[in-house]
Amino acid sequence: MKQKNYIHWTYYESPLGWLKISGNGGSVAEIEFIEEAPSQFYSPVPQYLQNAAQQLHEYFHHDRKQFDIVLDIKAGTEFQQKVWMLMQAIPYGRTTSYLKIAEQLGDKNAVRAVGRAASQNPIPIVVPCHRVIGLDGSLTGFAYGVDTKRQLLAIENPKSFGIQQSLF
Repeated sequence: MKQKNYIHWTYYESPLGWLKISGNGGSVAEIEFIEEAPSQFYSPVPQYLQNAAQQLHEYFHHDRKQFDIVLDIKAGTEFQQKVWMLMQAIPYGRTTSYLKIAEQLGDKNAVRAVGRAASQNPIPIVVPCHRVIGLDGSLTGFAYGVDTKRQLLAIENPKSFGIQQSLF
């Protein structure tokens, strides 16, 4: 996936670190964890990005289970877009496996391709790739580290998170 230049951006300091939220004039195209506090802020922040930051805040504080944000996922291939759409259908507090998504796509042999598409998801949390785990319940892969994936799952389902199989 090629790097895009976004016309708007803002930042949100989440409990897991700083997030940069970028968009193209009405839709969110990328959310990324950044290592350091931002040194440059875009001003004024457009309403659609303010809304995205507010919804992320609500998510991290257990006040939101579904996002209502206009997304721009056109940067992905057709296959990636299909995977990302299926990930959006995974309910809050639940997980599924890479194999189950591959089966939904009609090809149980596409497990690795699903994993690659998940790793290239430009809008984590809102497109919840962290909810996709190994068939055996293992927390395999996440662009921002398995520990971040574990923390996101714990936010959504703190009571049964320790037993991954129970989340399917």
